[in-house]
Amino acid sequence: GKEPCILKNFNEYTQFEQYAKAIFEAHNAGFERAIWHNILHKQFGWFDIPIKQWRCSAAKAAAMSLPRALDKCGEALELTHQKDQEGKRVMMKLSKPKKGILLTEEECPEEFEIVYQYCK
Repeated sequence: GKEPCILKNFNEYTQFEQYAKAIFEAHNAGFERAIWHNILHKQFGWFDIPIKQWRCSAAKAAAMSLPRALDKCGEALELTHQKDQEGKRVMMKLSKPKKGILLTEEECPEEFEIVYQYCK
C-alpha cells in the first residue's frame, strides 16, 4: 500500500497543487472535514479539500460490522497499536475547561506534551 502523506509545516499545506488529488482519511472524517473547512480554510486561508477526497475509517469499520469507536475497533481487530486512553483523557481535560478556567502550556507543560504526543 501507499505510505500516508504527513505534512510537516504550514508552508506545505499552502502548496495545494501538490495535494490536489490526495486522499485525506480520518476516523470520524465529518469532524475533521468540518474543522478543516470552517477553521483552516475559511479562517486561515488554507486550501479547501473537496468532499470526494475525504475517506472515513469509522464508516468503513461500520460497513464491515466493526465498532465505529476507534478504541473498540482496535480492540476487535486485535491491533498492535491501540488508542491512547491517557492521551485522550488529557486532551479532553484541556479541551473542555471547567468554570471558565483555561489551562495554559506554561501552567501544565507535562499535560500539553501528552496531548502533543497523542495528536502526532
